[in-house]
Amino acid sequence: MNIAQSRNKIKILLVGAGKMAQDYFQVLKDLEVDVTVFCRSKESANNFKKRTGFDALYGNLEDLVRSKSFDKAIVAVDIENLYLVSEVAVNANIKEILVEKPGGSDGNEISNLAELALAKDTRIFVGYNRRFYSSTLKTKEIIKKDGGVLSFSFEFTEWATKIGDIGYSKKIYRNWFINNSSHVVDMAFYLCGSPKELHAQVSGQGLVSWHPSASIFYGSGKTIDDIPFNYKANWAGQGRWGIEVITRKRKLILQPLEELKFINVNELDTHEFQLEDTLDNKYKPGLYLQTEAFLDSNYENLCSIKEQKQSLGFLNSIAGYV
Repeated sequence: MNIAQSRNKIKILLVGAGKMAQDYFQVLKDLEVDVTVFCRSKESANNFKKRTGFDALYGNLEDLVRSKSFDKAIVAVDIENLYLVSEVAVNANIKEILVEKPGGSDGNEISNLAELALAKDTRIFVGYNRRFYSSTLKTKEIIKKDGGVLSFSFEFTEWATKIGDIGYSKKIYRNWFINNSSHVVDMAFYLCGSPKELHAQVSGQGLVSWHPSASIFYGSGKTIDDIPFNYKANWAGQGRWGIEVITRKRKLILQPLEELKFINVNELDTHEFQLEDTLDNKYKPGLYLQTEAFLDSNYENLCSIKEQKQSLGFLNSIAGYV
């Protein structure tokens, strides 16, 4: 039996009907898996049908999972409900779950979900889809070819005015670094190694009203392989997400993260790699390969909920939450 045939036998529960769930559904449909889509309300189900042409079920999730069994679940609901929905899936004995990042609305929920997964012998993964960007895959390839990383840096500046106008809850805003900016941090440490030493500083308290704990972030450290790194972000000013990786042969530049540029040693000119990005153009970038890896139980490049829980210490330090 080949992988495609094996996938056809998997029963997938997709919880959610918003834009992220619609993006997942597009991938699942093209991978030809048996998927059930579930959401809370008739209005959401109608909107999902309008957007995708597929009938979503709606109502009480606990009733559904009592009446029907699933092999795997994808939780693509709003951040404030990630933990609650994932908890229902775990308690329904669904043994493999992919939950949208960051896995909960705060550190307590992420930790609780990790502990629940351990107690129930459930594999839970957090959807950091940027690990599967074509730019990320190419960067990994070049790092290996060049003999490893000498140093790296990253920036996670957010556009505070635009974000503040969206209208999220106070809880989501106050944990915005983990809820959103952690995408960049996860990608940087995924490419270059997890930190073992971190010197984090924050300032600019009160400059961004919806994130009063800090708006200016800067620091440095070393990875478990003694690779030095530094980072910065200024949410009260201008900037954008980005990562720079230095090898013995070149500087690799991911800014925007979907593109990969480089400057060779002893040169000043910037060049750009031509990426094999067909999937990133057809689907939400990174989502196809991430979903495929989850369906095929290929866990090597997925972020486990255990890994996410272990990351909370340095994430909270970078954000100034401790």
